[in-house]
Amino acid sequence: MLRTVAWMLITVARTAAAVVLTAALTVCGNNSLDKDQSTFHVRSLNLVKESPTLAVDVDDASMFTDGYGRASRFTAGDPGQHTLSFSAILPPDRDDDEIATRVSGASAYTFLAGTEYTVVAYGTMDDLRTFIIEGLDQREHVEDDKLVLQFTHASPDTPAVDVYVTAVKAGITSRYYVDTLSLTETSGPLELSLLRDDGSETDEPLSADVVIELMAAGTSDLVYRSDSLTFTERNRIMLAIASNLELLPVSAVAD
Repeated sequence: MLRTVAWMLITVARTAAAVVLTAALTVCGNNSLDKDQSTFHVRSLNLVKESPTLAVDVDDASMFTDGYGRASRFTAGDPGQHTLSFSAILPPDRDDDEIATRVSGASAYTFLAGTEYTVVAYGTMDDLRTFIIEGLDQREHVEDDKLVLQFTHASPDTPAVDVYVTAVKAGITSRYYVDTLSLTETSGPLELSLLRDDGSETDEPLSADVVIELMAAGTSDLVYRSDSLTFTERNRIMLAIASNLELLPVSAVAD
């Protein structure tokens, strides 16, 4: 059985088009964002090109995303084996009824208590693929002056890449190697300590402009260089390498 515990604050930015979408954080009932060792928590991330709203069904409960580049809210469930399946939610017909179309087969997965999961759907509507990121707690509190970055590779059109970041206001003034990622691989968390400008107000939130570069693995061949992305302190950002070489940041902000 699954039960909803909270909405995520998500920021999804399509670097190439500079589109930023946000959804507000709310908490349902008396539930909090603290870890619960008797349940697992799961969300979905829709990176399926040209997709409509995507429903990720865990047994009989659905996690909905609002199209490409969006993440669902976290949902809690009882540990054990659950069946995952996917449906595309098409626009209403003339009778104002939504149409759900199954877009892949079902698969079983065993979920562990006290663990967080992100189900990543990628590929195309005709060839929907998935992988699960396990054990990276995007809901965990981030301290003042800190920014945490993680990267996941979800682009079947992109070979293995070396990931580098530059963030001057975090003391990284030149390319810093993060990890080498192949398709479906996810890096560990990279914690940055943000620096305050001389003369700035102490109550102003700290921020850093971050540039991400992807090199063909083991070479100096530049595959992709992002625009400057601005993130503030107390953020935990997962950046997805998506098709067409977009970087889609999905952020969780501590309350």
